[in-house]
Amino acid sequence: MSDVSILFRTPPSIDVHSPESMLEKLLSNESDIGVGYFGSFPPLLTFKPAFVEKQVVCCGREHKLFYNSEGLTFEDLEQNCPWIKRGYVVEHHINHIRPKTLSATTYHMEATAQLILAGYHVGYLPRDLARRYEGMGLMKILLPNEASYDVEHHWAYRENQQKQTADFLHKMMNLL
Repeated sequence: MSDVSILFRTPPSIDVHSPESMLEKLLSNESDIGVGYFGSFPPLLTFKPAFVEKQVVCCGREHKLFYNSEGLTFEDLEQNCPWIKRGYVVEHHINHIRPKTLSATTYHMEATAQLILAGYHVGYLPRDLARRYEGMGLMKILLPNEASYDVEHHWAYRENQQKQTADFLHKMMNLL
């Protein structure tokens, strides 16, 4: 799932943002609800756990590791592959990989997926999204046990919401 913010004004809108941008929009009252990974929890907002998402390392069908990853090690991934960097902060204790070569930066998983599919880069994607591409024969998950990590996503919102916003949030929290 992407980091999403929702605005209940006329007309309502749903946007994809980096976690930092989403927090700014919530704090400035430009968004009503956000859901995503947050590295900080400003006290003016309320945060409730939404879901845990496993992140996995992937390569595209055009990448050399797609057909030949036998014997691949964690160190090989770090030292010998061009990586896509997250454009926002991911805490070191969550993602322990420190690649030697950062060859691109993205702020959204959709952009990360496109660069991985192009075949030059490796990078992290949510496991559910990666499995869809893997099922189509377009992507391969590399070292799923050694290189994966979990990210806890949260709902973020202000307590003083309009009824329509509060009702929507309550329904969504019960779905996830």
